[in-house]
Amino acid sequence: MKHRLLTPLMAIVLALFVVDSANAQLRADGTWYLQARVGLGTYAGDHDGNPDDDIQQFLEDGGLSVGGEFGYAGRFGNGPLGGSLGLYYLAGDYPNINDGPGINQNNSSTWRHTVGLMGRLHFLYPYRVSPYLQAGAAAVAGNMNDSWEVGFAPLAGIGVDIAITDRFGIFLEGSTAISIDDNVLDLNPNEDDMDWLHFLGGGLRLNFSSPFTAINVLALECPTELNVGETATFSASTNLNQATPPVEFRWNFGDGTTATGEVATHSFSTAGTYTVEFVASNRDGRATSTRSCTVTVVAPPEPAEIVTVNASPMTFDVCQPTTVQFSANVRGDDPITYEWNFGDGTTGSGANPTHTYSEAGTYTVTLRASNAAGETSRTLTVRAEPCEPAICSEITEMNSVFFGRNSSTLTDEGRQALQENLEILAECPNLNARVVGFAAPGERNPQQLSEDRARAVEQFYIDGGVPASRLNVVGSGQVSGTTSKKEGTSQHRRVDTIPVR
Repeated sequence: MKHRLLTPLMAIVLALFVVDSANAQLRADGTWYLQARVGLGTYAGDHDGNPDDDIQQFLEDGGLSVGGEFGYAGRFGNGPLGGSLGLYYLAGDYPNINDGPGINQNNSSTWRHTVGLMGRLHFLYPYRVSPYLQAGAAAVAGNMNDSWEVGFAPLAGIGVDIAITDRFGIFLEGSTAISIDDNVLDLNPNEDDMDWLHFLGGGLRLNFSSPFTAINVLALECPTELNVGETATFSASTNLNQATPPVEFRWNFGDGTTATGEVATHSFSTAGTYTVEFVASNRDGRATSTRSCTVTVVAPPEPAEIVTVNASPMTFDVCQPTTVQFSANVRGDDPITYEWNFGDGTTGSGANPTHTYSEAGTYTVTLRASNAAGETSRTLTVRAEPCEPAICSEITEMNSVFFGRNSSTLTDEGRQALQENLEILAECPNLNARVVGFAAPGERNPQQLSEDRARAVEQFYIDGGVPASRLNVVGSGQVSGTTSKKEGTSQHRRVDTIPVR
């Protein structure tokens, strides 16, 4: 009997070479199933007519076996193992069951019927190819000499199940029913040996339910550091294409806010360290997968901004060396760099530099402030007045010029008086003048006449090289009262040049 199981074992071993464990789960975690099987049935026992246990002889003496099974299969937790329990039926023709000597074959059938419960332990249950072990208990019946005999037979075997789709598959199997009641199989109660009914074949399997594939979070893509208020994208990689719907995704950003979807955008309003959690679930939340990442949120960099920039003094006499004190109020993240351009080809640094100008002029001073977040600039103007003779500070009065009645034309005497004033203005560039015109009582259009006389004097000064910016021209109209300038009404027909410092 030592070779009786060799052929089924060889077939199962060969089938295991097609194990494909890289595929996703193709079997339901719990489903009713229906199997149909067909194969070769062989009898091995007291009267098999094969005393040498020749395997070829067993195969030649074998007959057709057909059957079916209805049961329930499922996965054990989240591991690789699964199991099934089914109502098993197999009908087989065993032509050599009556080959032994002394067997009354007149009215005996060579068909035997096996009905029982079959349990299986599946390995690699979630994958395409799942080998299994099986065991069970059955009743074996046969019609012998017009009488049905029924006996008990344990069942055992091995096989491999190959999923073709998520609900349909094939299987290869080798199994044995061991008859404890020897009389049931071969009508020979006098023998003590057990009898064996072997099955070698395969069949089709149909699952009533599709497999459930749990959602699984494979990876998260999160920023590691953000500024307050900066918007960033958070994304998750999952097995959404394989997972059983409906699937839900939820982000918890750790600041009391949430979002949905595999991809979400978010910004944080407060600096700190946040744990961002992503939860994927299906089977109405009963199957979940979670991953998290950490995001550090910092205050945004504050670029340099010049609030104020000042100089003291802003106007000064270049003949008297004066140190100009510059100052700036700049806000922003430290460190801040200060770059000053004093407008005369020299530069400086720091928030409060000093500088001395050696030449008269108007200078545009530029401050450029910068830090790691940005830069800005501001300008201001300082004026270095030219040197003046000492006499310029003593001048309190200048010549007046007089006109003919109803006239705004300068006389030779008037030009001579104005020439003296012109020389003073040229020698004292820091001295300005207020030019005021008057008209005497009785003159026509006194207001217009006073303005025309003032304009005539202004033009004389401008022609002499005095900038108009140093002159303030006023027409005062008709004069009332007296003056010490000259006797008579001619004293009112004049233009005064009043020094202004």
